[in-house]
Amino acid sequence: MFLFLFIGIYNNFHVKKISAIDFSHKNSIAYKFILPYKNDLWVVSDSGKIIDIVEDYKVLKSLPIIVVPEEFVDGYFGKIKQDFLKKIPENIPSFVYEINFNENYMVLNNNARIYFNENFDFQMYFEKLKIVYNYIEPLGIYYISDEMLVKAR
Repeated sequence: MFLFLFIGIYNNFHVKKISAIDFSHKNSIAYKFILPYKNDLWVVSDSGKIIDIVEDYKVLKSLPIIVVPEEFVDGYFGKIKQDFLKKIPENIPSFVYEINFNENYMVLNNNARIYFNENFDFQMYFEKLKIVYNYIEPLGIYYISDEMLVKAR
C-alpha cells in the first residue's frame, strides 16, 4: 500500500507534463512544434530534440503540428534529423494549424488545405498568405503554383 502511495506522489511531483502554462512563460527550452509520431503527439524543441508527450491538448493552440516523414525521425536519439529540420520554416504564422511534409500540404485554422511542391519557399508564401488569409474559403482546397494561389474546389 505504501509503495503505491509513494509511486503516485512521485509521479505527481517529478514527471514533467507539458501544458499551456509552460508555453506562456519563457523556458530554457524553446518549443517549436508538435510532432505526431508512433500514435502520440510529441513536443519538439528548436534544435529538433523530441522532448515530451503532449498531455494537455490546449497546447495545440500554441504550436503548429508538423508531420515529418518517418525516415527523418531518429527514434534512437529522439531527434529530427538536421537535414530535414532545415526544411521546417522558422516563423510559422498563427493561422497555420498543420504542415504535412508526407503529402505536401498545410492546413489553416479555417480548415482550408493548401498544397505545395517540394521546392516551396515558406517564408515568401507566408507573407502572401497573411494578406489573403481572410479571403480563403473555409474547407477550401488550394494549390500554390507559379506564385499564385489557385482554388481547386
